[in-house]
Amino acid sequence: MTGIRSQLPQTPDTSTPSAGRRWAFIALVGGEALFIGYLIVEAFRADGEWRPWYLLGAGGLSLMVGALVWSRLRRNSARG
Repeated sequence: MTGIRSQLPQTPDTSTPSAGRRWAFIALVGGEALFIGYLIVEAFRADGEWRPWYLLGAGGLSLMVGALVWSRLRRNSARG
């Protein structure tokens, strides 16, 4: 008697990211880091009324990028 798994079509293993996906992720994080740096520089050059908005944008974006990197690192370390 054969199991249900032998009847299912075989799918490629996608548990490990390909090199292209890895470089795309690095490029995305690098681009976001440059934009965060831009927001911080503009916060110091901007008028007093806009400074908190630039800093708030840089802080929020850095939290989101940090969460993205953290989840990627946790997923890779969970695989072993």
